[in-house]
Amino acid sequence: MTKTNKLYFVIAFLFILITIASLSFTTDIVNAEDNSLNIYVNGAVKKSGDGSIDSPFKTIKEAKDYVKTLSNNKNINVIIADGIYELNESLVFGINDFKQNSTITYKAAQGAHPVLSGGKHITSKWTSEGNGIYSTTLDRNKKLRSLYVNGKRCYMTCNTIRGCGAFGSYEVTEGEYDWAWADGAERAGVYLEYDEDNILLNTRNQDDIELVTRSTWNTNTVCVDHFEENAVYIMAYFQMPYGAIAQTVRWGNEYTFNTPDTYIYNVFEWLDEPGEFYFDKTTHKLYYYPREGEDLNTADIVVPNLENIVSIEGEDNDNLVKNLTFDGLTFAYTDWNLHEVGGSHGRTTNQAAAALTAYAEWQWHEYIYRAYDLAPCAFSVTSATNITISNCSICHTGNDGLDLINAVSNTTLVGNSIYDTAGAALIVGHPQHMYIGDKDSDKGNHSDKEKYDVNVEAACTNIDIENNQFSYTSQHFYGDPGIVIYTMNNSKFEHNTVQETPYAGISIGWGWWNMNGDPDSVVPGEGYATCHDNSICYNKFLNTLTVLNDAGAIYTLGDMPGTVISENYIKNVGTESSHVDKVRGIHADEGTKNVLGERNVIDIDPRLACIDCGDWGRKGHNTWRNNYSTSARWSTEPNIEPGTVCENLVVVTDGNWNDEALSVKNNAGVSAEYMATITERDNAKPSYFEEEKNLGLIIGLSVAGGIVLIGAIAAAAFIVTKKKKKQA
Repeated sequence: MTKTNKLYFVIAFLFILITIASLSFTTDIVNAEDNSLNIYVNGAVKKSGDGSIDSPFKTIKEAKDYVKTLSNNKNINVIIADGIYELNESLVFGINDFKQNSTITYKAAQGAHPVLSGGKHITSKWTSEGNGIYSTTLDRNKKLRSLYVNGKRCYMTCNTIRGCGAFGSYEVTEGEYDWAWADGAERAGVYLEYDEDNILLNTRNQDDIELVTRSTWNTNTVCVDHFEENAVYIMAYFQMPYGAIAQTVRWGNEYTFNTPDTYIYNVFEWLDEPGEFYFDKTTHKLYYYPREGEDLNTADIVVPNLENIVSIEGEDNDNLVKNLTFDGLTFAYTDWNLHEVGGSHGRTTNQAAAALTAYAEWQWHEYIYRAYDLAPCAFSVTSATNITISNCSICHTGNDGLDLINAVSNTTLVGNSIYDTAGAALIVGHPQHMYIGDKDSDKGNHSDKEKYDVNVEAACTNIDIENNQFSYTSQHFYGDPGIVIYTMNNSKFEHNTVQETPYAGISIGWGWWNMNGDPDSVVPGEGYATCHDNSICYNKFLNTLTVLNDAGAIYTLGDMPGTVISENYIKNVGTESSHVDKVRGIHADEGTKNVLGERNVIDIDPRLACIDCGDWGRKGHNTWRNNYSTSARWSTEPNIEPGTVCENLVVVTDGNWNDEALSVKNNAGVSAEYMATITERDNAKPSYFEEEKNLGLIIGLSVAGGIVLIGAIAAAAFIVTKKKKKQA
């Protein structure tokens, strides 16, 4: 072989090797370790590709749509690069978005912390309005209830005015509207003391103003229709029918007309505190009073837009969504403008996060809570099985964080952080799940109004909730516990940390005694059987009931056979000493039955009840034994409920816990391994895509360029050889 031929051979060989390498680079979406299929998403690319590593999709929706076209049985990984992905619409996973025999995982790329955002980043210029207030334009046509600056929640303007009684009448006729379930007459509005300079009478966008009253365990929100003046007061007319709906509950939950503290939100003239904002939907102008150190020219300012980011929605009990996993992702910045009924807005709850959405009889037990429903949340799951949400964060929400609503089974939540939620961090089950398949039945009133059809309704079962952190919950809706479990069975809530909740840390059970099957209960002879055999163990509860009261760090309702509450650590419950008879470490409230609680460590004010076993009605057969507490008090009532066993309480007054108590304390909450991951993820600062570059494409083009160059060299060498042969 001549030297020229050898050179040609070497060049040709290199050409073949690089071509093979290039082909394997551009088509390598199969993971050799487990034969899974990898699909890539990178929001920084200029143009969406085919999902390969060197030509990724630009949006998650494109990857989701592509996955639907695949028919193989490989496990599929959708790998998402770093950055903030602003969604224009919710990601809805239906029965066509999973594979029967494989798992589809949407996960962060190695070392990345991608954010799926329901909000929009403000980049418009801010103008000083004087007095510390700045403004900018905002293309939006509805009320704004939340704003986020540098990852911190900002609030609507607020002031308090004395409520001075009700006026007027608003009548409801049963059946006249779909929300009118009963006849009734309610008050048309509330008298308010004159505010300074009669601001309310002349303020802008009066229908965006909210009136809020509080009970011991609830907040009640109605919206203003308009203000009028009489000789003595300002008359605030309610938006109807929600203003009427807000008056139908009882026991202090209803809207309160006579109170020194009517909280009034969203009045422009009261924009006078750092961290407050006001949005004028008429002029499309956003006003903000910056906190100290905030530079609006460089701040990361987000306006929430979507109510929901991810929704997993099966069709019925025979058509469930299956085999989906979400790992290492953050879901943030959602919007919500209260419940809308007949063109009016508001939010009236009756303990926990369920809100009225219809006008019905005040005796809500009798219609089995069918007028109550849940609101949108950042991440919702219904009619699904084999779902895993791991190492994710859900934060900065307009309402709840994560809801497992109906017919969810065999689902795992592990290593997640849910924080800064307007409502509850996590809800499991639905308030209408007292009885399953009861639509059009003889159970209670208005069974035709039951939300779920017979073939759709099912309780949540086999839910594993472990090593998650829930913090700073219910930032708008103080009456929502951090965790709400209406119904759940054969499930675990273990090794979680729940902290900084304005009401209870966790509420489990529903139905009070009214669903226990007694002769005078709503359904005689048939107690509800949808919440049982659950483990509430090894959890840490810190700083709960920071605003409201009449609950405990752990709060229970109803008959829950097989439920164990054990080895939890509770620290600091309640903030006001005047509520010593309404704040407890654990509150076994009305109807709580068949619960075992042992080896819990309760470090609270010794004036409070450690475990309230008072005679609240129709409970009993509970056993509380071998617990530790700084309080020796068993009840806030004169008597302990008959049939309840309270024994072997170890009272510690000097903070000198014994070895077993210290072991419980040290073992409670999120493990160190998961806590390190949660902290690292929540402290990460993903940025918006600054440059639209496709690194894979650049590398691919470089390889292609090299191939072309080598090919050119080879061709040139070949031509030179030919010429030399001709010359010879």
